[in-house]
Amino acid sequence: GESPLDLTGWSLQYASATSGTWVATPLAGRVEPGQFYLIRLASSGGDGIAPPLPDATGSTNLSSTGGKIALSNQSLPLTGTCPVGGGRVDFVGYGSAANCFEGERPASAPQTTAALLRRQVGCIDRDQNGEDWMVGSPRPRHRISPTENCQVNEEVARRAVSAQHPGSILLFPLYSSRSARPVLENTRLSITNTHPRDPVRLHLFWMDGGSASMADYQACLTPNQTVSLLASDLDPDISGFLLVIAIDPISGCPIRFNSLIGEALINLESGHRANLAALTIAALDREPAVCSLTASTVTLPFDGLHYQPLPTMLAASHLPSPADGQQTLLVVDRIGGNLASGGSTIGALYGWLYDDLEQPARFGLSIGRRQLRSLLNDSFPRTTPRLSTLIPPSRSGWLRIAQRDGGALVGALLVGSSTDGRQGMAGGRLLHILTLTTSVELVMPLVTSGGQSCGGSG
Repeated sequence: GESPLDLTGWSLQYASATSGTWVATPLAGRVEPGQFYLIRLASSGGDGIAPPLPDATGSTNLSSTGGKIALSNQSLPLTGTCPVGGGRVDFVGYGSAANCFEGERPASAPQTTAALLRRQVGCIDRDQNGEDWMVGSPRPRHRISPTENCQVNEEVARRAVSAQHPGSILLFPLYSSRSARPVLENTRLSITNTHPRDPVRLHLFWMDGGSASMADYQACLTPNQTVSLLASDLDPDISGFLLVIAIDPISGCPIRFNSLIGEALINLESGHRANLAALTIAALDREPAVCSLTASTVTLPFDGLHYQPLPTMLAASHLPSPADGQQTLLVVDRIGGNLASGGSTIGALYGWLYDDLEQPARFGLSIGRRQLRSLLNDSFPRTTPRLSTLIPPSRSGWLRIAQRDGGALVGALLVGSSTDGRQGMAGGRLLHILTLTTSVELVMPLVTSGGQSCGGSG
């Protein structure tokens, strides 16, 4: 809400999964909009991290496998296995045995070393316990913790990954260069910090599309600064994709900094030209990844709680006929795995080509690279009928493609000029996103800055 809340006379109440006996813990104090309130209850051992100073305490021991928790604006214990009165303000049933919950199903059981976390940093409440809550690493926060703006969080969480909004991670689907002929093949990449006050440190990962190799370095951007990079200067003679991740300037840990935008101007020796905006991935949690002081890597979860979910099915909305002489280049990248070892390979893909009368032709293929980069013709992808028959001259079609195991994909389509001298519609565009997945994780190496902050440009 937008007004402070006085919790005097309120209570947090607990009952086991099937019980009608409730134990109330009294609450007190004032909670400001966007503020957290921590209630420390009984502990059965040191299974997680030590919580900060609580705002209220109680002696109830919550089950890690199932139970019911109610927030009441009264102090008297509730009655019944599924109470509806007693000043009930909010209710969560968790674990498969819970006989009362909001919505269609209970929230999952966190077990002993994890926690139940309300999505969107605590901001979402659709009265659907099974959808609003998810299991994740414990994040105890109290009234001293930084506040959250739920209106902003909701707006960001409703967006899909796109090139239309700033984010904390930039994903450039394609870069390429030839050091011997940079005029014919090169990529100019631009990164901009749109924040009016704060600088940011960036960790850039140049992923080789054909092998399990990666190059990386760090840079700083001051407020409102933009920087242009040439692939021929920084990663010459490599074709692949680029990940840019906002990080803490001291620890190197990923941070929420939803103020980055970018684009790539691509020239290929094949004649393909494109100006592609970078896909932006927003961080949803203030701490989107948990870093250990002793670990050399950190895991970035794209689960809709920490970062936005990633695409798993893509589409190209307009494919010209190969018989019209235009060369259409398809680029698809696999996002996932360990960046230090080159990330995940694309693996098994499947999809459909459609003509403009909705007639489909299915295809399947397996790619052992991190990036698929191929012209669309009668040899690729292999379909029955072949592409030039399915999409005859002066006609067009479209394509749908997905990763068979539900992995994350991004991509682009570049259309070259006509090879027979006829005027063609050349250019490039990002592939459309049809479906998302919340099961992708990315392991990133942690590299500290040696104690250097990010107060100036780098």
